[in-house]
Amino acid sequence: MSQVFPSYAEGFATSAGESAHPELWKGLVGAWVPPLGVTGGTLFDVSGYKNHGTLTNMEPATDWMAGEKGWTLDYDGVDESVITSNATGVLDFERTDPFSISSWHRTVDAAITLPLSLWAKFEEGGGNPGYYMQLRGPDAGDPYQVSLRGITSGHFATTNFPRSSDTEWHHLLMTYDGSSVAAGLKLYEDAIDLAPTVLDDTLASSMSNSVPFQIGKRESVSFPGPYEGQIGPVYVWNRELTANHALRLFVDTLAPFVLARRPLVGGPAASGLIIPIAMHHYPQLQGAN
Repeated sequence: MSQVFPSYAEGFATSAGESAHPELWKGLVGAWVPPLGVTGGTLFDVSGYKNHGTLTNMEPATDWMAGEKGWTLDYDGVDESVITSNATGVLDFERTDPFSISSWHRTVDAAITLPLSLWAKFEEGGGNPGYYMQLRGPDAGDPYQVSLRGITSGHFATTNFPRSSDTEWHHLLMTYDGSSVAAGLKLYEDAIDLAPTVLDDTLASSMSNSVPFQIGKRESVSFPGPYEGQIGPVYVWNRELTANHALRLFVDTLAPFVLARRPLVGGPAASGLIIPIAMHHYPQLQGAN
């Protein structure tokens, strides 16, 4: 097993001003980051918006797993998920809003036979508005599928992208430009811009809904299937990220939280210096229940 640092006190940036990559804090509205440390039945949102996630139908004692990506969460493919509080509404994007979502995942099987939900904010019923990411087991090649859905029946922007069919860790960055067309969707796997196959391009009504953002399933348990495998950090931005951001997030799992090198007060700069930060320095977690 790789060395794991399961403590907030190991030295992580808590804001753009402390980060080696401050551009990744611009527009950051959600950050659920298991490698920052085991936190029991709650997966904290450390973006500052405090839409903390509840481990639902999960066993904290066994579903927190340590490995090459640090701490991750293991999902059983039956009914386990992380459900966020959705208290601030910052994750409720409209079809005219640009946004981006980054995630790390690893499947149990190389080839999958059922749809697996990686993340979603999707309302089952009421016209099915929202957005989601699936691994489409029933489709040829088991592709990734990103779908934006309007409240009016038949209003979709849905695109498939080729997927690496193996059991290795993969990074995904989905970006959307707010254009209301399928061509506005992009997906990078391990920093590679994937070729799109547009399935639907009729999005012309509101995507807004009041359901929570979820990791590991859509609102419905039955279809598509809950995720089976491990999921690492999930980040959400209210802007369209670029290929350069995809590369940075692929190279470093914790890119937004890497500390900028800085000298101690009154002393010379040290190469690779990391200043330990105690957990109470994280305003993102203050007031968390």
